[in-house]
Amino acid sequence: MECNREEVIVSALSSLLLERAAAGDDFSALEEFGISKTHELLCQAIACALKALDQAIFEKREIAAISKGFERREILTGAGTVSFSRRRYATESGSVYLTDEVLNLPAHTKVTPLLTSTLTGLALDSSYRAAARALRPYLGADISAPAVGRALKESAKLLAREVDNREERCCALVLDVEADGTYVAMQRSRVQKKDRRTYPRRKEVSVMSAYEGKVCGKNGKRRRVNPLHYASSKGADVAWGEFSRAMARKWDVKCLHHINLATDGDVKYKRGKHLMPACVSSGYDLYHITSALRPVFGAEIAGEIYAVMRDVGFDTGAQMLSDYAQFFFERTGDKKYLKTRDFIKRNEREIKVALARNLGTMEGSVSHIVASRLKRFGGGWGTGLEAMVRLRAAHASGEKIALRVRNSEGKLADRIEVRLRSEVQNMTLFEIEGAIAALERKAKGMSRQNERTSNERPYYRQAHVAHNGDRASNPNYLHLWS
Repeated sequence: MECNREEVIVSALSSLLLERAAAGDDFSALEEFGISKTHELLCQAIACALKALDQAIFEKREIAAISKGFERREILTGAGTVSFSRRRYATESGSVYLTDEVLNLPAHTKVTPLLTSTLTGLALDSSYRAAARALRPYLGADISAPAVGRALKESAKLLAREVDNREERCCALVLDVEADGTYVAMQRSRVQKKDRRTYPRRKEVSVMSAYEGKVCGKNGKRRRVNPLHYASSKGADVAWGEFSRAMARKWDVKCLHHINLATDGDVKYKRGKHLMPACVSSGYDLYHITSALRPVFGAEIAGEIYAVMRDVGFDTGAQMLSDYAQFFFERTGDKKYLKTRDFIKRNEREIKVALARNLGTMEGSVSHIVASRLKRFGGGWGTGLEAMVRLRAAHASGEKIALRVRNSEGKLADRIEVRLRSEVQNMTLFEIEGAIAALERKAKGMSRQNERTSNERPYYRQAHVAHNGDRASNPNYLHLWS
């Protein structure tokens, strides 16, 4: 009976697990052995495949590429360490490794693109050390916390170089944009602490969000439609420029007619409207309106004023606030009530825009993207700050972390037509099937000899299992396989 390669591989692995189960391993030990053995065999298979690929490239290479012998390389994959040898070629432009270029395997790094993406995903929600510790049992090798940080920066570089080639972009007539910033503590040496101008104690992270309005969810809360988040520590002006280009990649600018921009009144975030690809109406973030009323009037009165503004209308709410301000000013003589009233009058137009579009959830985005990961107790950030905030914003937008970028255009590897010879395939498969056939015969022999030794646990010897045949009456047999 013929069987495909997958069936042969599954049969071989099951025979190995069968031996362990017959030796008395419980399921936990069986699972641990299966994972470690699978990873070990996968690493061996990758090394064999790379060896065959290198030979095929050697036979199909161009005459201009001269082989200068083999050089060994170790890479750390999600299954463990793979060690293989590949040829180094001398060309007019210098030495190249065609096997690495054909596979788009990055040079001067030990961690593979897939493992880099996995490490990045873990580091976005936990510390570098915790991410390394979580993967250590599966890799079969130690990985350091700085290696996780380097993987994070590499993923951020790929995200920055990634070109959006989508022909179809989202079409929206109106977009809501919110912007705010928060400060993150920085790591500084003793010398840097003395120069506070060059090395400040804290650094501002700018966060921008764009979405196509809000809809009411099942739990009654409003959620954003098709959001795009962006975060950067390079300054508000740089962040606005990059964010506007990201908006143009996601939405069709020709369809866009209007943008509602909500900020906390900070000038550097209001400047972003000059870079927006449509007409912009400025709004005042309603969270900061409420936070401005609460210290002055108290939480109960501030909530009442805000509710009237939102449900009844701004004019009615503003008149109520003016009455409250006049009343408390006459009783206490404190001018803060009049200042709050004048503050609402100055920003009347912007507050109306925010009320009409229900703008004012930017603080939640800042907390989710930046504060929940970067503002933990005792934390301080260095060169990895920009990579972390960029990746967390991309992750919140639903973007996938880039695994690789084809960077060998025009090089010799692109002109190589790699066709593995049928002799290589048949030889490799013949050797695998021969070894697996022996394991299958061994497994079949074990199923026939299903008797337990006298060293078994008592309950195994006493278990009575109903089975067809003469063995069913013998309680000293435990039929593991029918």
